[in-house]
This record gives sequence, structure tokens and C-alpha cells, in this order.
Amino acid sequence: MTEKSEIIELEEEYLPEFFKLFHNYRVSLGLHSVPVAEEKFLTKRFHDGDFTVLLASVMYNSGIIEYTEYAGFAILYPFFSTIQLKKIWLLNDLFVEKKFRHQGIGTLLLENSITLSEKTDSCGLVLETLIESFGAKKLVEKRGLIRDNYTYGYYREHKK
Repeated sequence: MTEKSEIIELEEEYLPEFFKLFHNYRVSLGLHSVPVAEEKFLTKRFHDGDFTVLLASVMYNSGIIEYTEYAGFAILYPFFSTIQLKKIWLLNDLFVEKKFRHQGIGTLLLENSITLSEKTDSCGLVLETLIESFGAKKLVEKRGLIRDNYTYGYYREHKK
């Protein structure tokens, strides 16, 4: 059986597969998953053009049957630098299903995210990762991303 990995940009026909991956992502983070709310949020982002989603697919061909599984995704949000007067991409989420980890899918998603940021004439790509996420740290540094030692990130959560 042969297999081939591919990264595609999310289109409407792939939304149901993306919803499944996103649900699994939130569960893997220990978050309470609410599929209806997740789908509403993602559908709005998609239709409003708020983000770009890259989907990783793995296609199998046994010579008799062909099928595709979706292995992961990267979600990128554009924002803008008033210093450089250009767009910057925020790689907000990168997820690979457990059964596809350590097969290069995360690397493909990151490399395609970098390519997207370059092709759109942005000034760069930024991301955050948990301090204890050593695998993510190794992956991004191997691809030329540099840890920012010059600024502090701050966050305020709004409670309802």
C-alpha cells in the first residue's frame, strides 16, 4: 500500500472533516468540547475570511482501493505590523492526530504555514507554545523560528 501526505487549504467541502479534527484537538488539550459551539465559531471564521486553515491529508492506495484520512491542521490568523507596515501571520493552532505523530505531518504543516506567510508578502510568522512543549520547541527552532527574548507577552482573560 502506498501513502502520500498532502497539505491543502480549507474549502467548504472539507469543513466536516475539519470539525472532527478540531473537536479532537480541544479534547487533547483537556478542554470541554461543545461541538455545536465549535462548529458555529469555525463556520463564522471561515465564511468571514478571518483565518486560513491548512489541512493535512494522508491518501492511501492499495491498488484496489483508495481512501483519504485527515491527519491534522494549522490555523493562521492575519494581523498587521504598524512598525513594518505589513501583514504578520499568527500560527495560532497546530494539531496532528495521535496516530499520525512522528511521521512528518507537523513539519509539513509548519513548512506550509511559513510558505503561506512568505507568499502573501507578510513580514513574518509568529507563534506561541507552552514552555513545557519540548517537541513543538524543537520543531519550530529546526525550521528557523527564533525565540523572542526581547519582549514579554501579556494576556488578560475577560470573565463573564
